[in-house]
Amino acid sequence: MLIALLLPAVQAAREAARRMQCTNHLKQIGLSVHTFHSSRDAIPPISIFIYNKSIFQMLWPYSEQQAAADIYDTQKPGGWPVGDKNGWWFSSDDITDAERTALSSVPYMKCPSRRAGVKMLRCDDLAANGPRADYCTIATQAPTNVWPGHAWWYFSYRWNDGSISQPEAQRGPFRLPSLSFEPGYDGTGINDGIRITSMSLQYSMSLWQDGTSNQIIFGEKFIPAWGLDQDSDPSRSWDIQYMYGMWDWLNSGIARAAIHWDDYNYQPIARSPNDSAVERNSHIARGETWYGMSFGFGSNHPGTVNFTLGDGSVRGVSVTVQKKIIVDFANVSDGNAVSLP
Repeated sequence: MLIALLLPAVQAAREAARRMQCTNHLKQIGLSVHTFHSSRDAIPPISIFIYNKSIFQMLWPYSEQQAAADIYDTQKPGGWPVGDKNGWWFSSDDITDAERTALSSVPYMKCPSRRAGVKMLRCDDLAANGPRADYCTIATQAPTNVWPGHAWWYFSYRWNDGSISQPEAQRGPFRLPSLSFEPGYDGTGINDGIRITSMSLQYSMSLWQDGTSNQIIFGEKFIPAWGLDQDSDPSRSWDIQYMYGMWDWLNSGIARAAIHWDDYNYQPIARSPNDSAVERNSHIARGETWYGMSFGFGSNHPGTVNFTLGDGSVRGVSVTVQKKIIVDFANVSDGNAVSLP
């Protein structure tokens, strides 16, 4: 009887400790943005190019992960760094087990309430291979009826086919860099990343016109219980590598949207790790593709999700928060005066 009385209290204390550790992880990511900005007088881009570094790799040297950054930047056959381009992550000839482990062991990218230890993704789609993570940045658009022909993930790499021709539709905290290419290349090709000759950062924190304390820059991904640690479709839309941007919906490993991409509805926060499992299964049974919450936020913490604000602070937000509040906090310049409950 005594054990039965004490066990819930012990479990609650352990979860409180895990949530605090998760908070510290997000704070470390947020502070690395400020260190990056202080060093380079600019905020990091969301991604350099398709199959190229995401924001998280660019923050490694500013968050005491220089060793991982050095491994990632090691040039392999074809001119691609070890972390980039499909196939090399699990190629026995081009990357060692020690390198995989090191790149998968960045401690602050994992929420202890969801997972522990080294986590790597290996699936049939080689382009999705890499270390898994529980945190992502945020993407949004404004107004909701202005979208340049493509979904939100097209803003996380350079692609000059018209999909980024309307910069006024980009309202998230991180954007693309300015790139130059070898003669004859302009960034419209999937493999033009190896033709990049220079990159320049375009934005400082002045981009966040609503103020750093009124801007969400990172949050916890929603990964349902049935999609955690799975290696094959459709689960890789949920629990996916975060090292580089893809050309399609698999890019949800880097960012999640505050507005649902297909119907422009506000994206809800998942209320539990089991959210949408029933709805997903019903869609698949009818032969339909199910995206649903795959672009949303959520956590394994009971009733709350952690978000990093632009000032480096971390706030726990109730899963019942009004969806419009998250959208307003994701938009860098809407001028809406809102506060997190």
